[in-house]
This record gives sequence, C-alpha cells and structure tokens, in this order.
Amino acid sequence: DGQEQEKYDRVGFPVYSEDGKHLAYKARKEGKEFIVVDGQEQEKYDWVGSPVWSEDGKHLAYKARKGRKIFLKVIEKK
Repeated sequence: DGQEQEKYDRVGFPVYSEDGKHLAYKARKEGKEFIVVDGQEQEKYDWVGSPVWSEDGKHLAYKARKGRKIFLKVIEKK
C-alpha cells in the first residue's frame, strides 16, 4: 500500500496471503525476533521461523522459541 513501516535491525522475505489481502514477515529488533502481520508486531521471541499462510489466507503459522521452549504459533485473520 506504499506506507512506510517500522525500521528493524533485520527483516525476512515478505509473504503474502493467497488472496493478497495480508502480508507477514519475520523481523528482528533489540535482540528479539517476531512476526509482523499487516504492520502489527506479534509476540517477541528468542527466535522465530518464516511465516506460512494457509491456502484460504485465514491462518498464519510459524515456529518460535523462547528459552528452551519451542512453539507452533497460529494466527487467525478474518
């Protein structure tokens, strides 16, 4: 949409939902990693994997690690 977003120390490749309505990417700032979805930062972790959209574009999934715990995070979009 041409809008400038937050500046980060590092960003991953942008991943669009199948319908093109949503954008997600991995970012790093101040030693923490997180996923940015439609311009909104998600929870911060020690490490996150690359985001993957479901075929219908309603769910975004990614792996995350905080300390010794590993999670599979799923975000539902409307």
